[in-house]
Amino acid sequence: MPTESAVPLFPPSYETVQKFGRHPNMGNSDTNEEVWDDGSAYSYLTEAATMTVSSSSTADTSTGTGARTVRVVGLNASYQEVEQDVTMTGQTGVTLTTALIRVYRSYVLTVGTGGVNAGNVWVGTGTVTNGVPANKYAGILANNGQTLMAIYTIPASDVNGVAYAFGRIIRWYGTVGAVASARCQVALQTRELNQSWRTRRVIGLNAGGPWEEMLTWGIDVGTKADVRLLVLDNGVANTTIEAGFDIALGY
Repeated sequence: MPTESAVPLFPPSYETVQKFGRHPNMGNSDTNEEVWDDGSAYSYLTEAATMTVSSSSTADTSTGTGARTVRVVGLNASYQEVEQDVTMTGQTGVTLTTALIRVYRSYVLTVGTGGVNAGNVWVGTGTVTNGVPANKYAGILANNGQTLMAIYTIPASDVNGVAYAFGRIIRWYGTVGAVASARCQVALQTRELNQSWRTRRVIGLNAGGPWEEMLTWGIDVGTKADVRLLVLDNGVANTTIEAGFDIALGY
């Protein structure tokens, strides 16, 4: 697989995926944290695990005012994309029927009169305490309606079992909190299956407006490869960071 393609940006047969995330509270002593809802370093599973979906609010139930049903999107043990829908039971975890090795998106499907999830909805493993699992792999913060995580893994195949050939990163972008002195460094990193993380791009973000880079020839990665945006360091305490990337999945 070439490091950067010497071919047109979009493959002849492809579909696109947009991944955008938000780090809600990056401290100036924090380092090496992914851009995702929990605002901490992300843990990657090495094998598929049975997961639960739960909320910090008792209003997120089948008859509640908040989230009633939620969809979880991830990869099974074969790295095939899987979508699973659950009916919420508040702070009690609902077990997903298919074990997952990756979760990279979740969103609210149906709601009560509140119009959106009332609490933080988590997808994770281990003991659930007051709606929070011991290990978190995706989260929908209250009132967001979906995950905000700049983390993705190239599927081996789609939900119908059609195989992908590769993924091509075509754009990445970001912005940092509105405080005038806000600044941070963000890396675009990839990791092929069972290999090391590689930093493919680094940008220093400063307050004052969004930044983006179109990757003219793209950066190709194989199926089952992980892609993430990692905040290397941060210069101002309690800064929010929004960043994301676009990927073309080639068949």
